[in-house]
Amino acid sequence: MSADSFHHQVEQSLKVQRKTYDFEDFVSAVKKAKSGNVELIKMQHFDFFYWPNYVSQQKLKGPSRLYLSELVQVKAERGSSYLLCKTNYDVMSPYQQLDFLQKKSMKGIKLPSHRISPCGFPEHKKLNILQSLSQILPDNRKQFWIELPTPQSKD
Repeated sequence: MSADSFHHQVEQSLKVQRKTYDFEDFVSAVKKAKSGNVELIKMQHFDFFYWPNYVSQQKLKGPSRLYLSELVQVKAERGSSYLLCKTNYDVMSPYQQLDFLQKKSMKGIKLPSHRISPCGFPEHKKLNILQSLSQILPDNRKQFWIELPTPQSKD
């Protein structure tokens, strides 16, 4: 895949960088990949949405059910409420139409609410990482791990 080439360049950039202590180190390695010709967008928690599941289980049942392991090509067309799928690599074979959405989704899907706060990282794992890295992590690089969010309690 074309993404494999980019991932390889990120790996090479990480090797050249030698030590990656925090997320900012990783960001700089990604920026340096592909000779710096990378548009990098650091996503925040509010860039993620709570999308409802509009899959119709009734439509998925039946003898013509397609399984993910059988699919070799999937095509989505803008404005269409179904997917086009192939189960073989033959260029001349026609696409199968996969209609899997509930009827209520056909009226239009509104943009759902976005995430208000980060999911967080379990406190015990965060403390374990800080304890494990305390000997090798420079003091000026510990801030990322200290500020790593933890899940909000649901009282």
